[in-house]
Amino acid sequence: MFKVGVAKEDITVFVYGKGMMGYAVPTHVAKEVETPLYVRAFVIHDVKSGKNVALVNAEICFYTIALKAAVIKKLHNEYPEMGYTDANVLLSAQHTHSAAGGYSHYVLYNVAIPGFQPTVFDKYVEGTVNAIVKATRNLQDARLFYQTGQFEPDVPVAFNRSLKAYNANPEVAKPLLKANHHLAIDRTMKLLRFEAAGGAPLGAINWFGVHTTSVGNTHHRICSDNKGYAATYMEQAVQQQSGNAEFIAAFAQDTAGDVSPNHQYADTIPVNKEYESAKTNGILQCNKAMELFEQSVQAKPLSGAVDCELMFMNMSNIIIDSEFLMGRTGVRTAPAAIGMHMLLGANDRPALDVVSNFLLGLGGPLLPKAIKAYEKTVLSLFRSQKDNDDINLKYRAHGAKQITIEANIGKILGTYYVQNLIIPGVVDETIKRLKQIDREGYFARTPWMPRIVPLQLIIIGQLAIIGVPAELTTMAGQRLRETALRILKHRGVEQVVLSTYTNGYHGYITTTQEYKVQLYEGAHTIFGKWTLPAYQTKVKQLAIEMLKPKSHRHIDHRLQPELFAPDEIWYG
Repeated sequence: MFKVGVAKEDITVFVYGKGMMGYAVPTHVAKEVETPLYVRAFVIHDVKSGKNVALVNAEICFYTIALKAAVIKKLHNEYPEMGYTDANVLLSAQHTHSAAGGYSHYVLYNVAIPGFQPTVFDKYVEGTVNAIVKATRNLQDARLFYQTGQFEPDVPVAFNRSLKAYNANPEVAKPLLKANHHLAIDRTMKLLRFEAAGGAPLGAINWFGVHTTSVGNTHHRICSDNKGYAATYMEQAVQQQSGNAEFIAAFAQDTAGDVSPNHQYADTIPVNKEYESAKTNGILQCNKAMELFEQSVQAKPLSGAVDCELMFMNMSNIIIDSEFLMGRTGVRTAPAAIGMHMLLGANDRPALDVVSNFLLGLGGPLLPKAIKAYEKTVLSLFRSQKDNDDINLKYRAHGAKQITIEANIGKILGTYYVQNLIIPGVVDETIKRLKQIDREGYFARTPWMPRIVPLQLIIIGQLAIIGVPAELTTMAGQRLRETALRILKHRGVEQVVLSTYTNGYHGYITTTQEYKVQLYEGAHTIFGKWTLPAYQTKVKQLAIEMLKPKSHRHIDHRLQPELFAPDEIWYG
């Protein structure tokens, strides 16, 4: 029923002294290579329908919309016979924070690098395309097995770093104490095994949510971090056992938004031991994956059709289904805004720069509150009704967020004139670069972060995989998974996997209750407090369409993401 091909390509690249993507710290630059980085591709061919889908996982922080567009364009131009499109190619990342950055067209993701890096961008595109092409050419008769299993409570693999927000959810009947923050996560690993018709193992991809941040931002080596070590360990083990030197294993992400690998948080791990910590965590993930890999062949293999759809969503303007708002109607998301607590850093990796100290000290929450009061009173007297409606929507949708950056209209702390910020550039490198970008006019040319993003749904028999271009918290993922399964079970789907950091990136997705607490994850949920209900709305719509035959589906493909011209991209 299926043919499967697997392939792996080296994508190790760095420009000496340029930044790595993830921590957004200007001093976090690459100077050496600790481990190679790889992209792994798994192509599944439905023999009956002739359809292909490609599941790809790369050892980078996240794929960007520009990267995905370039990959699809190259596949279409150079390998049109393979029939790859946006819909049947899923590009996910395992989210290491120690890989080269500078491959987004959105300026805010390039400030810490600094600037767009064509060498990095081209390497990631080339490696991804080569892996997909090789996997397609390696197709052979195969069987697919799906298996899940829990990490035992005493295995120190992952911990909830934002317990106060997690405990705010109504699903948490009794608030958990910090001593039990390892229980405030989804401890389930999901694994898909690919096996040749004769029984030889071809590959495996698993999904487990934990940040790939065992290695902190004081190091200067390219590194695949805990999930990269796990993949290497598993590949070595299975290759030795099976004799198949081409076996590959990918360790992908699930609901990692509020999940840290750092026991009792990073300050208890000596800086000079962080690579060892990454390896130890990798061993734990590898051990569980090996256990599931061996158990999986005892289950019934997947059967049925391969199906896929992808649509783009304007996340700044989604009308939300009342089902996800307890009957409330007329609610919508708003243009992107970042809250103060995102700039202060996460609990396991707090920021300690000048900007953070300024926000905590001199300004604190008083600045955003003062700006809000000014916009809703004094400015309202001089604006049009539409402008006032937009301001009211902004504060209604973003709720408790202390708005610091308005990413789609180019404002920081209430001003369009970033170069005039009160903090002098000489005391902070990030502020210096922001002012430079403003002086050169790049902030006025494009949005600073994406607003039109992809949502993908791939079905392989009884398994559905939802591609999400963001970081879901544990409870947000549970709700989104339940929304999809409730509908897709009507076409025989029994399991739903959330593939996060996929096809693009726009920050976090928290529950509305977690959002109200406004820790790092809530402050980085850029489209406001109703972001999760908006996703549930769109997943529901897409899932319902996939209950219908292909010819009867009504999916609007006119909306497309923004792609920028070379003169609109800041090169640093």
